[in-house]
Amino acid sequence: MNVRFKPKVAFIILAISSLTLTTAWSASNAFYLNEQSDCLPFGVYLHESTGALSGNPVKDGQIIRVCPPASAASLALSRGYDKRWRGSVCYKQAEPFLKEIVATPGQVVNVTKRGVTVGGKLLPNSAPHLTDQLGRQMVVHWGRHVIKAGHVWLWAQNPLAYDSAYYGQVSVNNILGYAKPLWTSKAVVQVSY
Repeated sequence: MNVRFKPKVAFIILAISSLTLTTAWSASNAFYLNEQSDCLPFGVYLHESTGALSGNPVKDGQIIRVCPPASAASLALSRGYDKRWRGSVCYKQAEPFLKEIVATPGQVVNVTKRGVTVGGKLLPNSAPHLTDQLGRQMVVHWGRHVIKAGHVWLWAQNPLAYDSAYYGQVSVNNILGYAKPLWTSKAVVQVSY
């Protein structure tokens, strides 16, 4: 029996399978999110909605999908660091950020020219930039910050990332859910603002 590979048929089968799996994951409040920003490694992340946060305190090291604070969203949109995303629940329909929580209530964060420290430990690639790549002034939240109840400090691996060093603490009410890496490239592409 001579069986010939038919790319169109294979594509249709793959598309139907993907749709079926996505529908099943969406029904359980979880779906695959393909993160294509440069803040974290490129890859596929499993998103769990804020329902997963109920009764579970946020922790250092968790990757979250989060709406930027209003002032950060306005600046990000006006300068092109972020884009509008149809259906977004974030301020001015800004695209949600994917960031790592590095400090939770009660922890101390210091922002210096050398970088951001949490509990005295320097975060890699965290030295704030005074201007963006087009020479526009950046607002940096210099100094000592004690994380308030109901807030977190966010960080991203890319040295050019737009994170809490520029907009400060973020309310946990802005968190849309956890994002667990399923597969990543491990490399962070350094192309930002």
